[in-house]
Amino acid sequence: MKKKLIILSVLLCLFLLTGCSKSSTEVEDEYTSFYITIANNSSCDVTELLISMIGIDDIQQISVLNIGETSQYFEFQLTEPSDDSPISYGDYQCSYLQNGEEIFFGIIQPEINILVRINDDGYTVEDVGNQLK
Repeated sequence: MKKKLIILSVLLCLFLLTGCSKSSTEVEDEYTSFYITIANNSSCDVTELLISMIGIDDIQQISVLNIGETSQYFEFQLTEPSDDSPISYGDYQCSYLQNGEEIFFGIIQPEINILVRINDDGYTVEDVGNQLK
């Protein structure tokens, strides 16, 4: 009886240890990273550029993006949407000043890695896929 109790105790300890070590070292990746880069291809400076993603509290800001200049890439980490997430979850919201005029635009269901080219007539969005960020 004593041997059975000891064996049972050892097995229980091993079970608990393997269960605890497995859950503490395995971290599931719950986030998807999205990258956005902005290029100013217009004939004037772009100022007060704001970039945000619906579902994340993070707002990226660029004070001035000079003519011909490209920003660093910005990373947004988005969790999987829940049942109560808005339909626009994961969309970009952007705004900037150009020639004193405030311009707003959104990017619906963006690709993972995009380049936004601002020009004199608006902007274009390009999927840059696996290119270096």
